[in-house]
Amino acid sequence: MLLAKSTKKTRPVQKLDLLCIAHELEREKLIAENCKVKEELAQTQVALHNERNINSGHLKSIFELLSKGSSSSSSFVPPSDSTPI
Repeated sequence: MLLAKSTKKTRPVQKLDLLCIAHELEREKLIAENCKVKEELAQTQVALHNERNINSGHLKSIFELLSKGSSSSSSFVPPSDSTPI
């Protein structure tokens, strides 16, 4: 009879231990996933910053070309269809 009682008492403890282990594994998995997402976000932010700088340079060049072109519009020749871009 004592064995049966002690077995019944250890089962809930074992289940609790298993739940704690499962919870800890899930927590570790979420921490790893969170780190991965943060790393991807940082890489994306760097790429966007670089792209913004490139686009800003392109827009400056276009603005300068248009500014020069507006002062002497007769010198501006639009590209023909056969001209490669």
